[in-house]
Amino acid sequence: MPRIVSYVSWAGYAVLLHEFALTFEDEVRHIWPSRWSLVKGIFLANRYGAIVLIGLFNAQLSTLWTSDSPLFCYRFTPICAIVMFISYASIHVLVLMRAWAVWGRNPKILAGLIFLFVLYALASAGIMTYGMAVGVHDAFPYFSALGICSGPLPSWQWTLWLPSLFLESGVFILTMLTIRHNFQDQQTSPIVCTVYRDGTLYFIFSFVNSLTNILVWAFAYDRMLNMVSIILTMALVNIAGQRLVLDLRKVDRLEWQNQPRRSADGGWQLEGIETAPDEGEPIAFELVTSGSGIGEGVGDRCGWWDRRDVDVSKGSIEIGGRIELGQHSLGCATSEVPSHFVPKSSELAAK
Repeated sequence: MPRIVSYVSWAGYAVLLHEFALTFEDEVRHIWPSRWSLVKGIFLANRYGAIVLIGLFNAQLSTLWTSDSPLFCYRFTPICAIVMFISYASIHVLVLMRAWAVWGRNPKILAGLIFLFVLYALASAGIMTYGMAVGVHDAFPYFSALGICSGPLPSWQWTLWLPSLFLESGVFILTMLTIRHNFQDQQTSPIVCTVYRDGTLYFIFSFVNSLTNILVWAFAYDRMLNMVSIILTMALVNIAGQRLVLDLRKVDRLEWQNQPRRSADGGWQLEGIETAPDEGEPIAFELVTSGSGIGEGVGDRCGWWDRRDVDVSKGSIEIGGRIELGQHSLGCATSEVPSHFVPKSSELAAK
């Protein structure tokens, strides 16, 4: 049994490292040059933190790292559980931020998403904390014989995965319905296709992750096999979460050069212009609906900006359709956009 758990856990780690190697070039090209933001911080913390955490966890499961102290597991296990919870929660933040962008960045929707996230966090933290408290007595019976910090779980501990399952399912369904409603004439555009594809893949990974852990913990809660799915599912969810960021940043903006220019009469909105504080920070076009939330008309969508005279070869796309191009931050306008707001390629080259 310990070997099965160890093999599956190392397999998950191998998949994570393989994904890291495949996407490292994209990370250097699209993530490193961008200015610091919450999205970038979460991405990098999860990307490198997961490698370290899962490596240490696997080392302990394989008895490569152990201790003679009886308190070792009582310190190691809660720390790992807390860090894993933070990792999952931060990935949920990425998903909620993208959902908010798709839903028009409405402040009321943001308040609702924050409320849902707080409910999820409190429910998950409460179940996890109570499970640790009631399982303190003889919590690690295999440690003295095998040197492994593993033991039986409370029979109800599988409920820990329910808040995540409900949160992800609700956000996914509403996001897909909103995209279909608000972007009906742009279903084949690269960024909308990317949101569809990655959103669906992430939901599948997250749903399978929660369901797998529910089944394992429900039927093998009192055996060492209850650890078999933890590392593999965490690695897969981290990979899916990283793809949410990387793939949007990799969308080829040159495909938008032939898009027709939208006029102010079309109902597009420009959110506003802010100058980036640091030299070299990008121009950003916000591709969001014009103050719209769920159920607003199709005519209120934000149009794709025509950039025939702009060199976008070094730009990138952030979550929510944020296209970074240069040194100022732009969105979509409530009236005609003055010509001096649109940079010429010669001006960008001079900078």
